[in-house]
Amino acid sequence: MKILVICILMLSQMASEPILAKPISDKFHIAATSSKGIYNIQKVKPASMSPGYTMAWVHHGSEISWFKGARVVFSMNVPGSISVVRDNGEDGIYGIFDHRPIAIAWNGEVVFKSKHSCHHDIIKTERGTYLCMQQYMVNDTSKNDLIIEIDAITDEIIWSLDVNTLMCGTPDCAQNLGGRGENWMHTNSLDLFSNGDLLVSTRNYNALVRVSYPMGIIENTWGLGKNVLGLQHHGTVLEDKGVVMAFDNGFWQEESGIIQFDINPPYGVVFDKRLGFFSKALGSVEKLANGNWLVTQTKDPARIIEYSEDFSEIYLDIRVVETAYAGYRVAKNQSQAAIYRVHRVESLPPWDNLPKETKAFLRK
Repeated sequence: MKILVICILMLSQMASEPILAKPISDKFHIAATSSKGIYNIQKVKPASMSPGYTMAWVHHGSEISWFKGARVVFSMNVPGSISVVRDNGEDGIYGIFDHRPIAIAWNGEVVFKSKHSCHHDIIKTERGTYLCMQQYMVNDTSKNDLIIEIDAITDEIIWSLDVNTLMCGTPDCAQNLGGRGENWMHTNSLDLFSNGDLLVSTRNYNALVRVSYPMGIIENTWGLGKNVLGLQHHGTVLEDKGVVMAFDNGFWQEESGIIQFDINPPYGVVFDKRLGFFSKALGSVEKLANGNWLVTQTKDPARIIEYSEDFSEIYLDIRVVETAYAGYRVAKNQSQAAIYRVHRVESLPPWDNLPKETKAFLRK
């Protein structure tokens, strides 16, 4: 049964003022190569890789790197902690830095900087607005998420959706979810259907959810229960293939994988590939243009992997140097820095914005 949710601003339940992020610089440093020794290249077969550049960052690190094959050809240093980054074509990049939605031009200039605090994910709409997730405490023990839409000109919230009320009826209904005692839905990714509907990953509900925009009605759920998904991340819409996809952490079976569901009835699992490793948290997957798969392994070690279409070969294996960052840890007794996501993007910044070292490399 569809649940109608009135899309009203829930900020009055949080506080009298919006949740704000801390200040951040108006200019970022760009360079030709990484200078921190963050990555260790284990394997690369450029001729077999899908075209483009691998955009990578260490979770809660401070540098974004663009790889051509195994070489970093462009990088951007930011003064704050990186949660997630997305490509914005000729306009640069956007993402969440120090919990703040920010858009950065290719010359390093900040072109949008929100006062609102967000977590986990952000996506730009065809309307030119930004959708992201904002967390607040309902009471002393329970959290809730809002999905908010931010106007890129005024920085005002023009639409919002209460995730707990959508999924289980009231703002404080998320109790002891995910089998880990968390009183939080733990919404962790957003994507868009071509008609503007949202694909929302609710981690502790073990579900991907299609939500109509702007009505805020549940159109369908995939997973919904630990028998199918295991605290998944990075839900994406692949309408050309008729599926929605997620990186399934495989929390219950302790093996991570890639899972796809039919967009249309009967909405069942149409693909499930276990990957032989267990990422307890974080993780991402992209289906690349030539059929290959781009995957992140969170730990033991943190890796960026490009698999062949049939998973018989690995064409790219990049690992994070363990001591490069003291950032996000997946458990108290683990020392590895973590990879959240990576993206394969079509192009680098416009030629005039590239450092001379990058131009020299690309001319070869």
